[in-house]
Amino acid sequence: MIPLRALFFALALSPAYQPALDSISADALRGDLSFLSSDLLEGRDTPSRGLDIAAEFIAAEFRKAGLQPGGNNDYFQTADFQVRTPNTEGFTFELSHNGLTLRLSADELQIRAANAVDLSRVRLVKLDVENAGASEDWANHVVIAERGHRRPRVGQAAAVILLDRRPEPNAEARPQLLDPASPESASPPRFTIHGPAAEKFFDSLHGDGATASIHLGKPREQHVQLRNVVAILPGSDPQLKDTCVILSAHYDHLGMKPASAPGDRIYNGANDNGSGTVSVIEIASALAKLKIHPRRSIVFITFFGEEEGLLGSAYYSRHPIFPLAQTVANLNLEQLGRTDAKDGRQVGTLSVTGGGKTQSFQVTGGYVEVRDNQVRVLADSAG
Repeated sequence: MIPLRALFFALALSPAYQPALDSISADALRGDLSFLSSDLLEGRDTPSRGLDIAAEFIAAEFRKAGLQPGGNNDYFQTADFQVRTPNTEGFTFELSHNGLTLRLSADELQIRAANAVDLSRVRLVKLDVENAGASEDWANHVVIAERGHRRPRVGQAAAVILLDRRPEPNAEARPQLLDPASPESASPPRFTIHGPAAEKFFDSLHGDGATASIHLGKPREQHVQLRNVVAILPGSDPQLKDTCVILSAHYDHLGMKPASAPGDRIYNGANDNGSGTVSVIEIASALAKLKIHPRRSIVFITFFGEEEGLLGSAYYSRHPIFPLAQTVANLNLEQLGRTDAKDGRQVGTLSVTGGGKTQSFQVTGGYVEVRDNQVRVLADSAG
């Protein structure tokens, strides 16, 4: 955590921006957030009806603020994607070794497969610290390893099984999203397992004799249209208005747990990342009220599909509204305003990520450098 004053102690805020700051209120942020994170939106999964409702709400707020539409369809940058859903009809998953058997149903593991799988008592090979760097022909074998550990290339394996000791929530229920314009690399089917039974089986694997039997039907595929929401505040400087700063956040979340799950099924996503989304909305509205806009143009974007692998931002980088060469910086907002951290209440602080890909940049009154996830004011500057 970095105190905000460490960022701004050398930066004099122009009085012209004070009205923008004054127009942002906790009530306005809370009001937007209460809608975006409500049960009505069902966790804003990608794709889902709740995500579409959220996109329309964000676009309406941009429109109300008087911002220019920045998409190829009004305020929407539309993207055609393919949804691949595992066909679990008749699914079987069984691993055996030395009298111990692990059987899992389709809702107990994560599936990533481009084709049908039909394996019966195929040799199961465990990769661990001792043999992770070994060179071997894995064709016609099923490889099992712990997620996150170094593994050799297993492109010819019949299947890959990963043990995840810290699984993400709702991983099993999420479909695979693919951009048809982005070639898909050939890879073996992948199954991610977790839980006490899976850990016990993995830890017991030693020597030869383990087998895997897996049956999975050909996946179901359909096309969907997903949307980044984009608005533009034109810059006021004739020399700089053709360059821009992007202020962004992702507006999707994890959706809902399976129907069989007990308790509250909805991942409401107020913190991650409704908070960042409503902050983009309110900052955009505030800056639009200024008599004189910032010198550079500002592009406000809320991304789809970030929980599925940074899909919306990757799509924008391949199809930028503003040329990337004229984009000075992208400030992405994530999880703002929550003060109940496990290590104590955090107020007036920030955490910075992405420093390894960021260079120093100028802010009114000085230069800021982001390096190794640390923010440092370099010096006041008249430039």
